[in-house]
Amino acid sequence: MNVLVAAGSAAFGALALFAPAAFPGTATGTGPALFAEMYGARSLLIAAAVTWLAATGRDLRLILLLAGAIQLADLAINAASGSPATLPGPALAAAIHLVSAHLLRPTRTRQGGTPAQ
Repeated sequence: MNVLVAAGSAAFGALALFAPAAFPGTATGTGPALFAEMYGARSLLIAAAVTWLAATGRDLRLILLLAGAIQLADLAINAASGSPATLPGPALAAAIHLVSAHLLRPTRTRQGGTPAQ
């Protein structure tokens, strides 16, 4: 699920990177194009990291926490911009990444090796 969410973010990132004018909420000028390029580069790198860690079976928790925090920042930026159509994507991605990181945490055990309740 995390790889799919990261891939979706990467798809929007690629759109932002290679076709900034098509990116939702952009207008003409260098500011929006620069934002789109920065978003594109960031989302592609995060998606690559999540995909590589998932494919190699490495510990995903830290990258999932990072990805979730970034999505929460995107959510806050989008909310402040007054663009409600851009809120569901980062909200869903943040929830999936952060819940997954929580579920992947090591379980604590009591003395004797039984799981704590």
